[in-house]
Amino acid sequence: MASQITSELEGVVALIRDFKSKPLMPLFEALVNSIQAIEDRFQGKYDKGTIRVIIKRAPQREFDFKDGTRREPTILGFQVIDNGIGFTDENMASFKLMASKQKAARGGKGIGRFTWLKAFDDIRISSVYEDTNGKKKQREIEFSLQHGIKDSSPVEVEEKTPIQTIVSLNNFKPVYRDLPAAYRTTEKIAQRILEHCLVSFLANKVPDIVVMDDSNENSCLLAQMFNDDIKPQITTDRIDVGKEHFTLTEVKLYGTNAQMHRLVFCADSREVTTCDIGKRLGTTIQFDEKGKKFVYAVYVTGTYLDSHVLPTRDDFTIPEESAPLDAEAPIGRSSIEEAVVTHARQYLKPYLDSLQTKRKELVEGYVAEKNPALRAVVKYCPEALEEIDPNSSDEKIDEVLYHHKGKVEFEIRRNSEKLLKTQAESFNGSEEIIKELAEKYDDFQKDNLAAYVTYRKFVIELFKKKIASRPDGSYVDEEILHDIIFPRRTDSDVIGLDNHNLWLIDDRLAFHACAMSDKEIREFMDSDSADRPDIVAFADVDPDTRVARTVSIIEFKKPNRTNYRDEKPPEQVQRMLRQIRESKHVLVDHGRPIHISQEDTQFLCYAICDFTKPIHDWAEENDYAKVHGGFAYYYYNRNLNASIYLVNLDQIAIDARKRNFAFFDKLGVKCT
Repeated sequence: MASQITSELEGVVALIRDFKSKPLMPLFEALVNSIQAIEDRFQGKYDKGTIRVIIKRAPQREFDFKDGTRREPTILGFQVIDNGIGFTDENMASFKLMASKQKAARGGKGIGRFTWLKAFDDIRISSVYEDTNGKKKQREIEFSLQHGIKDSSPVEVEEKTPIQTIVSLNNFKPVYRDLPAAYRTTEKIAQRILEHCLVSFLANKVPDIVVMDDSNENSCLLAQMFNDDIKPQITTDRIDVGKEHFTLTEVKLYGTNAQMHRLVFCADSREVTTCDIGKRLGTTIQFDEKGKKFVYAVYVTGTYLDSHVLPTRDDFTIPEESAPLDAEAPIGRSSIEEAVVTHARQYLKPYLDSLQTKRKELVEGYVAEKNPALRAVVKYCPEALEEIDPNSSDEKIDEVLYHHKGKVEFEIRRNSEKLLKTQAESFNGSEEIIKELAEKYDDFQKDNLAAYVTYRKFVIELFKKKIASRPDGSYVDEEILHDIIFPRRTDSDVIGLDNHNLWLIDDRLAFHACAMSDKEIREFMDSDSADRPDIVAFADVDPDTRVARTVSIIEFKKPNRTNYRDEKPPEQVQRMLRQIRESKHVLVDHGRPIHISQEDTQFLCYAICDFTKPIHDWAEENDYAKVHGGFAYYYYNRNLNASIYLVNLDQIAIDARKRNFAFFDKLGVKCT
């Protein structure tokens, strides 16, 4: 007959949080139950206890299409077999209780068995035990979400029948079974069990545990794994905190699934609480020793912890902070933690020093090669390195350094304002503070310049990339190049001086009175022309007469273009020039009118294209002079007062790099 537990079972299981980060948790719970059953039967004589964990697999191996290898067969369930005390009447009564407190003194919360139903469809238990009269009996139990607990009446068995309990966890649910952390190999599952029971192994309070496949092809002895892999990595030391003494057992865990460096407080040789100390050590990643990664764990034991553990064994009755003025008051948890972490830093010093060197090299390399605008941060904020690990991405380094840069710049402003508010006579003795502030300000101003220079480097490299051919041999349209220099269908009233790259063509164009991009001439001049110059920039305007001393006209052509039917690029530029020259002035809706003088306004015209054979032929036929070794042509039209430059696309990037080279070199910015 089903137990009364069924009426609430589905609700209880639903309340248990998913444990997808630890999908083997139900197996661990069954294993801990077996260890405790052996404790109860043999009264601490662990060498008499045995536990076998059998992995039940599908009959066929699976083929992994990603790498062409065969994977271990799917795990269908587990069997945990022990020679502990078994399901006596007392233990059976506890099993039926919703939240049994029978194992509270050992840290049990009475809900572990419900995790079985979260990850498995069906649980079967067969237990041979000895009753209060010394007779051996066997009981069979079925445990499922649908039917709750079904247990048969115990039957008496022969005296020679060994005392043994078999817990079968059947039908491993795919939602847990298929997770990477569920693993498939016998070795990895055995390793996870070992790590879960590590405190018991460290205290030598664990029975003989074997993990095997149901086919008996593969088996792992946990004691051997502990002796071979973990025991050689154990170091024991002692620290004193106040009047109390604590033993530290430090372990390097290789090939572990653990995600954090941890401090474990123990009582009576059992794990009670665990905390992540990665940030306090200065890193959350694994350490490296001879190319092998390991996680650091320190287990803290002592009579102080034993005497202050709660009955539930999941915490301690000690305060969070110590009372510094009361020598008789209990020591606070934070004081113990700080002492342990201080010791851990010393123990891990070679690895932490190596890690710090790698961090520094990573950050300095990033700053030197990719973002010199953050150079001063490394100088004034060495603590920023603590937030960066050797595997940090460029985005992470950027985020950390810019965060610290903002903090320092705020401090500079705040301290400067404080000094300015000080009475004049109070400046006596402040020379050092002023000098320090001035040095910081100067360094961060240099970094701001470096940011601008780095941006220029990026634009040059982007332009070079866009004029190169694609993998299929084609080229980008001229609109792409146009938008890099100055976004189309806009003007300088819309985008501002900081949002264009006219300096790529001519540094004099970095500042101008106004500029129009891909707009009809009649939109910005008193003209009827619907022609659309790529870019027109009015610069160097006389402040008194409002006459433009220079007007620049720029036209782009698609890379590798060869078909010029009607007019070549220089002819197109000159046609636009005449229409602008005859328009007299720019319309007033762009601010105060700018006038064009046929006598005083000089025109600088740039026709930018690849020098295919038709371009070379045309330039030579029209008496254009070669410059830059044939990568540009120049012609001066006296009648139009115009200097006309026919420039190869490659030469734009080359000239821009040369003009900015002194800045790149001074600030250590590499630009090829």
